[in-house]
Amino acid sequence: MKVLKINSFILFCALFFSFTSCSNDDVDCSDTQTIDNLVENQLNEVTDALTAFSNNPNDTGLCNNVKNELQNFLDLLRDYESCAEEDGQGDEFRSQITDAENQLAEIDC
Repeated sequence: MKVLKINSFILFCALFFSFTSCSNDDVDCSDTQTIDNLVENQLNEVTDALTAFSNNPNDTGLCNNVKNELQNFLDLLRDYESCAEEDGQGDEFRSQITDAENQLAEIDC
């Protein structure tokens, strides 16, 4: 069951980010290459954690690692909230991140 919850959460995050453009105050919101690189790197970390967990789904440590990497991904997105604000999507952006964090909290390792 926890594998299904994790997979559902990953799908939610991927769909969420595909409709959101954002950046933090230290990165130019129009610098899509930097944003893409940051997101790609973090998603690679999530993918690596998921791969390890899928090979041993009874390992609580690996499950917790997946949750940590997913939280890092959400933290990355939250760091880039200012661009969503600039696009007039700040409230929806914050709401979707909060929803994702709530879903993440429901994953029991």
